[in-house]
Amino acid sequence: MGKNCVIVGCRNKDTNKMEGLKFHRIPKDEPRRSLWLKAINRLCPITGKPWVPSDDGRICSSHFVKEKSDNPSSVDYVPTLKLNSTPMAIPLPDRRKSQLALVTSRVEQVTSEGQAST
Repeated sequence: MGKNCVIVGCRNKDTNKMEGLKFHRIPKDEPRRSLWLKAINRLCPITGKPWVPSDDGRICSSHFVKEKSDNPSSVDYVPTLKLNSTPMAIPLPDRRKSQLALVTSRVEQVTSEGQAST
């Protein structure tokens, strides 16, 4: 499977064949992981809560000043370029919106039936 950048609005993929473009996994170690997720500033489109990346979530090298660094005092310890200043959610495709609407209406129906019977 190809690699995509998880930054909202970034369209970089490993299939773009851009020279020098690299993809970096979101760290698993704390507190660095939290710093990256805060910088990514992305929301889950369904819940509106902070987004939780999959194990293969990656950020492309376009979001680092020079090159990702493991030095905590480096500007490139956390991605800093071309990031969202306000939390954003990637919009759901229309078919997912209709599926979500069906599930939501069914949950509301079941909830109201349960309250009416008590």
